[in-house]
Amino acid sequence: MLKGMTYQRKLRLLLPVAIAALLFVYLFGLKKTFATRSDIRDKKEKLALSKDVNAKMSLVKAKLNSIDNMIGQKPDSSKKVIDIILEDVTTYCNNEGCTLKEIPEMHHAEDKNFRIETYFITVEGDYRKLLNLVYLLEQKKKSGGRLSSCTLYTRKNNQTKKLSLESTLYIQQYDKKNEAGK
Repeated sequence: MLKGMTYQRKLRLLLPVAIAALLFVYLFGLKKTFATRSDIRDKKEKLALSKDVNAKMSLVKAKLNSIDNMIGQKPDSSKKVIDIILEDVTTYCNNEGCTLKEIPEMHHAEDKNFRIETYFITVEGDYRKLLNLVYLLEQKKKSGGRLSSCTLYTRKNNQTKKLSLESTLYIQQYDKKNEAGK
């Protein structure tokens, strides 16, 4: 059959036969190899991730514990938060020349999972000193309470006829209720 053909016809016949042979090799040999190779690659990635699970789990537990401490489930000390905050504010006011004006009663709110205590502290002083106090309570002193808001306003003293700058600090403490409902 091939003896009577010219080289051009043989070459034209060779191209489809070569394509058919490559397709046959791919379907019956290489396709399974590529699938196995990608399967092995996926399993190696999963193995590498599973080796790090214990380390990641301990990091997650540490983060959860720190979050629980921040919201007040496990207080850092036996002192109440307001005592620690008042100690810090009083020390700052004595050192910087501010005046601690007012500490009204705590406001208390509850829902089924949390108990929120809000303390109001009013301080009088100049702008820079009040801002430094806010910075101190927000960033430096981690007492378990969170400075949730700060209001700066001027108030006129009717006796002395002078304006004074005051700041009301709103400090909140979140306590997570246990299953017994505290």
